[in-house]
Amino acid sequence: MNELVFRTLGSGSCGNMSVVRCGETTVLIDIGLSSQRLIRQRLETAGVDPMSITAALVSHSHWDHIGYAGLKFCSDMGIPVLGQLDTLNKATEMMVSKAGRLPDHGVLQVLRPGQRIVIRDLDVATFSVPHDVPTMGFILRPAGSAFPKLTVATDIGETGDDLVAYFMDSDAICIESNYNEKMLADSPRGPMDRARVKSTIGHLCNADAGRFVARVYNLSARKPDVVTLMHLSQDHNTPECAVEDFHAASGLQPGCFMLHAAPRDSVGPEVRLAGARRGSMCGGDVTGRVG
Repeated sequence: MNELVFRTLGSGSCGNMSVVRCGETTVLIDIGLSSQRLIRQRLETAGVDPMSITAALVSHSHWDHIGYAGLKFCSDMGIPVLGQLDTLNKATEMMVSKAGRLPDHGVLQVLRPGQRIVIRDLDVATFSVPHDVPTMGFILRPAGSAFPKLTVATDIGETGDDLVAYFMDSDAICIESNYNEKMLADSPRGPMDRARVKSTIGHLCNADAGRFVARVYNLSARKPDVVTLMHLSQDHNTPECAVEDFHAASGLQPGCFMLHAAPRDSVGPEVRLAGARRGSMCGGDVTGRVG
C-alpha cells in the first residue's frame, strides 16, 4: 500500500526539522535543531530509528534550517545532505569552522530547483520559493505513484501565481504561516527587521497563507485532507492566532480539511496519507479545524 507519513520535529525560528516516511525510506526535511541530543530525543519521540534515515533534504542555508548539530548528526550517521550550492557552501563553512575539517566525501550532494529524483521508495520534486537566499520547496510522493502527494514549503516571501501549480491536488499541504500582522506591527524589533519579514523575500503572514491555500483548494480536483501551518514566529504569532487568521482569510467552508499549527518546540501530530482517500491524523492534538 502506498502511504506517506509526515511529522514535524520542531518548526519555528529556533530550529526546523521534519520527517517523511514511505515504505522502507525515511527522509528528513531540514536539519536545524540546536543539538544532537535534541535531534535524537525528537526522533525517539516520533518513533524514528536514526539508523533508518536515508537522506536529508535542506530547503535553504539559514541556520535554523541547517545547523552544525544537524550537519554533524548526518555526517556521523552517513546520511547524505541534499541542497542547493548556496546551502552546501554554508554547510562546508560550518564544518571547517566548527570541526576544523571538510565534510566527508559524499555527505553533501547538490539538489537543484526543478529536479525530480527517486530516493528508494520516495519520489521527490523540488521548486524555487521566494526568500532572501536560494530556497526550495518539496513535493513528495511514493515512488511510481501520483498520489498521495505532500507539498512542503516554508520561509516564503510571497505566494505568486507560479507557486499555485506545485501545491494543487496535494493530499497534505505544509506551508509557512509566520506572523500575525498586528503582532509584527507592534513588535519592539527595529523597522528594518520588520520590513524584511514583511517583504516579498521575507516571510508569509497568517492571512496570506489562508488566502493562498484557499486558492489552491478551489483550483484542485483532489482536495487536501490536512494543512499544517509551519514556521510560526515566537515573537509575532501564536498557534491560536495562526489558525484564527487563516480561517478568517481563507473563506473556506467548515470541515474542508484538518488544520493545525506545527509546534515550535516539540514533535507535532503524525499525518498519514494514503492513495485511497481519506487521510488521517493521529499522535497529537489538533489545534483547530477549518470552521
